[in-house]
Amino acid sequence: MGFLFIGLLLASAIGAVLATRLSFRGWGPPTFAQVSAVTLTPLSVVFGFTVAFLAAQVWGSWDRAVGFVGQEASALQESVVLAEALDPALGRALAADIAVYAAAAPAEWRAMEARTETLRAPPAGLLQAVHRVATYSRPDAAAATDRILAALDTALDARRHRILISETGALGLGRWLAAAVLAMCLQLTIAMVHAHDRRAQLLTVAVFTVAAVTALAMVAAFDQPFRATPAGVQPHALLELAAPPRALP
Repeated sequence: MGFLFIGLLLASAIGAVLATRLSFRGWGPPTFAQVSAVTLTPLSVVFGFTVAFLAAQVWGSWDRAVGFVGQEASALQESVVLAEALDPALGRALAADIAVYAAAAPAEWRAMEARTETLRAPPAGLLQAVHRVATYSRPDAAAATDRILAALDTALDARRHRILISETGALGLGRWLAAAVLAMCLQLTIAMVHAHDRRAQLLTVAVFTVAAVTALAMVAAFDQPFRATPAGVQPHALLELAAPPRALP
């Protein structure tokens, strides 16, 4: 959605220049002469604060998404290591359950990108792993199984948080529209202030538009943390757990 508004800014830059050039032949000159360059200062400050607010929200969501994916993978790996130390057979079975769960990560990522993934569907493999450890019947293994269950619970909690981020992490239409309207107001004001000099008008409008587009493009690149782009958070750490469990010699 952010890139749609970036395209709108490029079109509005041309529109602002054309509108002021055409009106300059009529009622424009006396009107534009009263438009002070000082007007640009409050507009620029408001636009700058708006972009900073959007960037803080977007990059905060992205940082949390990276943290939760790493936490989820680390907790799953910890549960496998603890299970292997307790009982190699349990470790292999638990690793197989987690491999099934990790192998489903790409499909889950696509659902999170489309914002259709919910907490209703239980994660395949992970619930089987929890059940396997909870029903492990060796009497002297209570402390070890409690630690394994705690690690699995940490993984489930991290998964819940990343799904919630995928549902609420995007900025939405209202915030993008606010930033675009402010940028267009600045473009029009710059065009009016420099309406008496065509070259200066074209240059200043172009410079501001490039700066605004660059800032908004950086925000748009991180708008949805789980988008399938180089800037998106990918399930690589989970996919490392999808390899078949190693067999004992």
